[in-house]
Amino acid sequence: MSFNILFTGDLSATGIFSEKINRNIEIFDNELLNIFKQNDQIVCNFEGPSTSLPTILREDISVISPQNTIDY
Repeated sequence: MSFNILFTGDLSATGIFSEKINRNIEIFDNELLNIFKQNDQIVCNFEGPSTSLPTILREDISVISPQNTIDY
């Protein structure tokens, strides 16, 4: 029996990606989705917190991802 784990680089779900995730619109292209589907688990370096709390450091830069990004 084999178990495949894919390790990726950074994943940031801010900006336009945040908007798409909130509207349940896919952010990855089909080629990348096919690679993901070939693995049992995917591990990525998630950049920034996934929260509904407001940004407290700087109002002009958002590093917060929507809460449902974790499920995504």
